[in-house]
This record gives sequence, structure tokens and C-alpha cells, in this order.
Amino acid sequence: MRDVVKTNVKREQNSKRKRRRRRHLSFYFFLVIILVAGIGVLLSVTLLFNIKNIVIKGDVDYTDEDIIRVSGISVGDNLVRLDSKKASNDILSSMIFIEKAEIDKQYPDTIVINVSRCVATADVEYDGGYLIVSANGKILGKTDTRSEELLLVEGFEPSDETLGTYLKSTDPQKDGIFYELFDSIKSHEDNKIVSFDISDKYDISIRK
Repeated sequence: MRDVVKTNVKREQNSKRKRRRRRHLSFYFFLVIILVAGIGVLLSVTLLFNIKNIVIKGDVDYTDEDIIRVSGISVGDNLVRLDSKKASNDILSSMIFIEKAEIDKQYPDTIVINVSRCVATADVEYDGGYLIVSANGKILGKTDTRSEELLLVEGFEPSDETLGTYLKSTDPQKDGIFYELFDSIKSHEDNKIVSFDISDKYDISIRK
């Protein structure tokens, strides 16, 4: 009987040792995984994925060198740490006649900057003159006389006339009305609308 009890005790002790060993092994494996991952992250932001090539794609009125300079991206910068949104915004805010600037990270070492030119789309009335705006509402210029080839927008009441910024009204509701109408007109290439007036946002006048 005593031998049976001893055997059972030994089995329980061996089982406990095995469970502890398995827990220790799991913990060690976890530490190894964390260590390897940490080394991988450290290498990716220091030695690996550094930029060797910067490619500009698109037909715009700026040189590749100027676009790269304004973007703030340089050969040797790290792809992982690169702030694509900031680079894109820097291009758009500094280069009035660029409509879109999309930054494409192509690992392991290439950045592609896709750009497109602004196309004058509308004359927006303001203070006796007109703001020339692009299809996305970017202010491209100012003029005293409107172009018959562009859509005329009246009653918008721009809050800012700074070139390169995007059109905003002193009345936030008019922003929504303008961009909704603008997008609708742009999406229908065969539309015959030549102007719209949102002086009274509750009674919008559209002329064809």
C-alpha cells in the first residue's frame, strides 16, 4: 500500500515539474518572439527600407526636382518613418496648380509621387471680382472678369481668398451646398448648367 502511495506522489510531483517546465518554455518562447520582433522593428527604422529612388509621375507645370524639394522627402530617409500625409499636404499647399499628390511607398527602397494638375472649373463671385477654382475647390487665381467657359457661382461669400487654399464660405452651410452641387455637376459631363446662385441657401437658383 505504501509503495502505491509513493508512486502516486512521485507521479504528481513529476506532473507538476512538467507543467512548470512547459510554462517556463512558453515564457522563454514569448521573450524570444518579443526580442526578434523588437530587433526587426529597430532594423526597419534604421538600416532597412531607406529610400534610394524618388519617382514623380504625372503631367504638371513643375519640375520633378521642385516637387521632391517641396515634399521634404530625401534619398536616405526611412520608408517606415516617412509621413506620407504631411509630404502630400506640403506639395498641395506650396504648389497651387497641383490638384492631387499621392505618396506611394514601394518597398524596399522606392517612393513614387503621383501628381495631377489643377483644371480651372468655376468662377466664384467675391467682392466685385471672381476666384478661379479647380474641380476640387482649390483657389487658383483671381480675376476682375469672368470666363464664359467656366461655371459661375454666385452668393457663396468666400471667407478666405488665399491662393492654394480650398474654398470656404463664411456660412458653413453654404460649404456643404456648394460642394454637393459642384460634385453633382462634375459627375454629369453632359450637363448644361452654366451657373448657380446660393445667395439664399433655401432658394437656390440654377441657370442652364
